[in-house]
Amino acid sequence: MKKNLVFCICLGVLTHSIAQAHNGRIDRPGSVDGGMSGGGGNVLPGKLPDAPLDPEEAEDQVKASRHTAVDYLTSFKEKYQQGALPSDQASLAQKAFSKGRDLLTISRTYRTDVEDDSPCFDFSGSPVDGSIRGERPNEICISSHSIAKKVHQSEIKAQSAALMIHEFSEVIGFSEDEATALQVQVYTDLMK
Repeated sequence: MKKNLVFCICLGVLTHSIAQAHNGRIDRPGSVDGGMSGGGGNVLPGKLPDAPLDPEEAEDQVKASRHTAVDYLTSFKEKYQQGALPSDQASLAQKAFSKGRDLLTISRTYRTDVEDDSPCFDFSGSPVDGSIRGERPNEICISSHSIAKKVHQSEIKAQSAALMIHEFSEVIGFSEDEATALQVQVYTDLMK
């Protein structure tokens, strides 16, 4: 257990150092932007915090961003139903809102466990910023502990909402690539 903790701390320090070397942008080796296989995801590369935030302060912002995620999906579904989405987004929306699964319903009914003292973990036990593996059934995990260290305060709402939608989309069967594509779209739209 101690070896894993030491490894995680060293990995975090290394990631932070790499990010600083890239002018405040985070690059995560071995993963696509925002994605890791195994039921977990990460925030997208973005502006680093000036100083790490208090995880409990970030927790409040992460919890509040759930409304942003639901509002985004409500609008996304309406645009899809009206035929007002570009083709690349329409194909994601078709999968998200097809018969038998509805990303908006999942986002409204699943609970979100916000961890302020640890990362979330994917199915292989690897630490991630978000995971479909919550502590209880019908629950995803989002780590304000991790987000506080990686995300500038001005981006917490967009990053958290996009990560939640990434996790909810995996619940309904999106592949990691599809979940990440949707996460990127949500983040981009929310940062406008």
